[in-house]
Amino acid sequence: MRKAGQQQAGLQAGLGDLVAAFWRSLGSPRAIFYLLVIIAACSVVGIVIPQGQPPQHYIHKYDELASSVIRHLRLDHLYSSAWYVILLTLLPLNVIARAKQIWGLRRRDSVEPELSVLQRRLQADSTASVEGSVASDLRSTQAALATGLCDRGYKVEAAVGGDEFRWLIGRKRPYAAFGIILVHFSVLAIAVGAVLGQWPGLAVNKTIQIAEGETYIDPDGDFEFALKLNDFSIEYYPQDGSVKAYKSDLTILDRGQEAKRKTVVVNQPLTYDHFSFFQHSWGLAGFTLRVRPISGAVEVVKLPLAVTGGNSPDRTRYYQVPLQECQAFIGDGQRTIIATAFVPDAVERDGEIVGSQSEFPKNPAVRLTLASRSITRRLDLIDLGWVRLGQVATCDGGTIQLADVRHFASFMVRRDYGVPVVWLGFVALFVGLVMTFYLRPHTVLAKLTETGQQVKVALAALEGTSTGAEPVAQQPATVLEGVINSVNRQLARSGVEWSTTKRNEARVEVEAESAGTEEALGGRRGRAGLWVRNLPSLAALDQLSYNIVAFAFPLLTLVIITGAVWGQAAWGRWWHWDPKETAALVTWLIYAAYLHGRLRRGWCGGPAAAFAIIGFATVLFCFAGIGLIPSLHSHGRGSEVGGWADISLAETWLTQVFITGYVLAMLAYSIFAATRNLIVGKAATMLAGIGLLTLTAVLTLRTHEAGRLPLTSRYDFALCFVWCISIVHLVVEQTTGTKALGPFVVIIVLGLTMYACMVLPAKASIPLLPALQNRLWLHVHVLVAMVAFGALALSCATGIMYFVKRRALATASVAHRRQ
Repeated sequence: MRKAGQQQAGLQAGLGDLVAAFWRSLGSPRAIFYLLVIIAACSVVGIVIPQGQPPQHYIHKYDELASSVIRHLRLDHLYSSAWYVILLTLLPLNVIARAKQIWGLRRRDSVEPELSVLQRRLQADSTASVEGSVASDLRSTQAALATGLCDRGYKVEAAVGGDEFRWLIGRKRPYAAFGIILVHFSVLAIAVGAVLGQWPGLAVNKTIQIAEGETYIDPDGDFEFALKLNDFSIEYYPQDGSVKAYKSDLTILDRGQEAKRKTVVVNQPLTYDHFSFFQHSWGLAGFTLRVRPISGAVEVVKLPLAVTGGNSPDRTRYYQVPLQECQAFIGDGQRTIIATAFVPDAVERDGEIVGSQSEFPKNPAVRLTLASRSITRRLDLIDLGWVRLGQVATCDGGTIQLADVRHFASFMVRRDYGVPVVWLGFVALFVGLVMTFYLRPHTVLAKLTETGQQVKVALAALEGTSTGAEPVAQQPATVLEGVINSVNRQLARSGVEWSTTKRNEARVEVEAESAGTEEALGGRRGRAGLWVRNLPSLAALDQLSYNIVAFAFPLLTLVIITGAVWGQAAWGRWWHWDPKETAALVTWLIYAAYLHGRLRRGWCGGPAAAFAIIGFATVLFCFAGIGLIPSLHSHGRGSEVGGWADISLAETWLTQVFITGYVLAMLAYSIFAATRNLIVGKAATMLAGIGLLTLTAVLTLRTHEAGRLPLTSRYDFALCFVWCISIVHLVVEQTTGTKALGPFVVIIVLGLTMYACMVLPAKASIPLLPALQNRLWLHVHVLVAMVAFGALALSCATGIMYFVKRRALATASVAHRRQ
């Protein structure tokens, strides 16, 4: 017994050690990186494999073995499978496992700075630092330095280091260090909100169906009030007859009294007692016949329609009247009107109705037959033919009229207590990312040492927060330069100045270009060696790529957030796992993994450039490839054939001028990269600017023709996408002073433009689908998406440039060693 107890205790101890080791591994920075990548890869599988289809679909699309594997691994219901849910659950668990560590780092960096940690930043390779001397006493130099830091917006703290030296610590925007805490909190909030939205007993998610004029009482008892559908109507665009809006006049009856009434349309649900009713779908419930016999009162007969119908010769659905409920009696009941068929949108050929050209009741018609019994009890059938809406058929001196068509409306009923929690998580996520990447905290550490008649000053600057024992800086050199200029102005008032003796620019360590390699590369003129040599350094390209992604990532997050809010308003669900939504999530996960690896592990160089290219590939898939997959976001309508057949002559000419201008700009940028001729460089920028102006004119024409911003069709989005890429490129070129991005960016611009002009329908005045008729979220969602995607295109171009130069440097290095 004692031995068995010892074995059991040892087993429990071993299990506890295993759980502790797993928990430590889960809380490591490396774990979250791999988790993001794995979730992204698994989500791609869900995009490629159609979800929720019957087994026959997978057997037909693939084969018996593949379909069996898909079903057994639950790849046909990937997003609800146990193993995928476990992967998603590991994200909030990782946040919980790292909570203490994250809070400790942010608190140390923002509230309780440790001088020993800051001192190491003077020697850190990733920190900008400068050393110099001032011909002044220690007190005056310290006062000038403190005043200079205060002028730059720093909060200054002094620490005594000894009799001969002093420490000064300047901090700007220290609160921004808590942005990462908000980001991690948002993951927990979104996870909690998602669970509340599916929790049994709390969440309600079902579809109900109500016919016009009828009252619905919930048989499940989820809500105690009743709903009455007073009227349902469909509005059509006069241009092409497409649907403009579905409208349901709903009344809430609570204890028999009218509590609320509202016309429900897509994007405008009815909310009452924590329940929301969203317009989901519709159908034809039946029709009404007005029968007027030769003598007697008018009889109004409501006949139902079968739920399912057949196919007309035009391959569109028509309806049949159920046999047991298709009769309307006239007079003494010996003569009966039988409705044998019904079509909502009649198609007529050779004077005969042959089917329905759509499912919408634009031109309804019913076929009637008169049945009567003679004295000999024989049944006589007389075909009355088709009767359209409002028309009158005569029989036995009486009339039969198709008076009305009755609809039914389906509503998505949602009670989701998790939605406010999810919105809180979204706000925390966006604010946290803005604080992390736009409001970066700055830290300046100064050590003042008195040596005789001079004071030796050593300054170190850090932009960002520490990620452990050592910091990861991004561009602290510019921060330090501003501080030095401000301090010099203060020292100049005392008649002294700072003489710099040592400077460290704090570049990220990537593959370095040696002088011999540069010379060898410059000698390869016949193979564009000089052109490649004139590209920015690998460190500069790596840094530029990071800066662009850091700018675009909060915007990409805002795209997903606004899409979720819009989806909640339109369909009652903030996330559908629709292919386009999932593709956007995959893009976000890829860039999140990139930034996490960069900030937490100092990850840079080739892997970072590869992730920038892969991330933009998913952006292109969100834009173009998703059209090949059935999706809720298939909004492109108009002509089925791409090209310029549907646009005006002026727009055609302007588009051609834009393309020509960018082709010439690409040539000019390439020549400038090889020759560094300033005139050619200015010409390249001017040609790119002309192309941008002409594209702006094209978008203005399309806005005027459509009567709204051109944001709805894929052709419009492609042009706006190109427009944003062009603007971001010129802004980056002017702010950084580099034209090296030019040839690579122009290739992307021309590729997207030619794809739009040759493949996508170009008609401008396309009526808006009901789901798109939300001007606020449409404009915010699409405009932010275009800016984010345009910036990420530049990051991709930078990544390509990185690999081009690295390969050229490697080849030149081998040649140089052989010499």
